[in-house]
Amino acid sequence: MRSAILTNPHSNRNRRHLPRLRTQLARHPEIRHVETASLDELPAAVDALLHDGVELLGINGGDGTVHLTLTALLRATADNGKAMPALALLPGGTTSMSARGVNGGVVPFKRALSNLLDAAAGKRAGEARHVIRVHPAGERAQLGLCMGMGAIVSGIEYCHERIYSLGLRDEWAAGMAMLRAGWGIARREAVFADGVPIDVAIDGERHSARASIFLVTALSELILGIRPFWGNGTDPLRVTLVREHAERFLRSFPDLLRGRPEPHLTEAAGYFSRRGERVDIRCDGPYMIDGEIYHAQSGELTVDAFGPVTIVPLGDAA
Repeated sequence: MRSAILTNPHSNRNRRHLPRLRTQLARHPEIRHVETASLDELPAAVDALLHDGVELLGINGGDGTVHLTLTALLRATADNGKAMPALALLPGGTTSMSARGVNGGVVPFKRALSNLLDAAAGKRAGEARHVIRVHPAGERAQLGLCMGMGAIVSGIEYCHERIYSLGLRDEWAAGMAMLRAGWGIARREAVFADGVPIDVAIDGERHSARASIFLVTALSELILGIRPFWGNGTDPLRVTLVREHAERFLRSFPDLLRGRPEPHLTEAAGYFSRRGERVDIRCDGPYMIDGEIYHAQSGELTVDAFGPVTIVPLGDAA
């Protein structure tokens, strides 16, 4: 299988792992290794790899690198008609939530790389998975694995401004920001608790709310293994909304993180979760895709399930 690894050398873990990665890949000249000097180089790198007929692409970076590479693949395959390669995610970033979600949990970098080399040798099979496609009206669509609004955006901004500046990295930094946002919602601090006005249609089922938390993902677990969704069914998207000033938030927060709705996470109390294939949104607030923050110019966007695409999990259970 013609294989390549696309590396963001500036992502957090890659600063530690890159020398070992280069040494190990030097023993596998059949695997092309591309390092991008900046994220702006990703589209050109993706175009070149598709032109060379890459069948398996390992993405080595954080969640933002995964999101931007997926988006570059979406646009390149649409423009040149080439097929999307099989994908594998190495945990090379600050949080690597996307890698955790598709690999079935936290996988040490060395083990994930070994499993990726096995996949390149045809010893590991891929699985059909969906990702999310976020399409703001009048703009080009983007791909990713998790989209959020409200306190999710505020928590990311808090993490960048207050936690990363302390030198803290990895999932625990993001976890601290998540807990800070939850505490801010419970105390009704405006920056976290004030909801964003949002109109949502989940496969046609409409809801209007001021949302403190709004989440759409194709993953089964997020940072630190949290699972804040409990909708029934098998549709690929998981959607969760927490209304502004939802009842008993502090008491309910642990159940929210674990996706355990009983007895407090009821719609009457301001919590609901669904499974679906398409979510139409009207909202003027910012939104995030895999940690990158955007603003829909029209205030309208659609999130739907894209795929399936072939993803090779790099966990030992694969």
